[in-house]
Amino acid sequence: MYGFFRLMNGADKLVYTFTPADGSGEFSVEKSVGVSRPGGDDDHVSPAVYEFYSVFPVGTLKDDTSYDVAVQAYDKHGDAIPGALCRFAIN
Repeated sequence: MYGFFRLMNGADKLVYTFTPADGSGEFSVEKSVGVSRPGGDDDHVSPAVYEFYSVFPVGTLKDDTSYDVAVQAYDKHGDAIPGALCRFAIN
């Protein structure tokens, strides 16, 4: 039952926090988790539980600026998921 609960309350959103190296202000972008996949002949659409991608609008990041990025996953209740934090740099 515990595994079923975890599946039903998985990551719901990701919050990307960008810290520019040029000293301008830190900012965050929130993205929903999930990819919908059409399946079968009845045009039924199912969410893909274990995959996602995020697309950011043109202009979100400045050219010739490096960023430190932190990505935190949140569950369906809005609580941060322990251990679901990733940090990386964009150069």
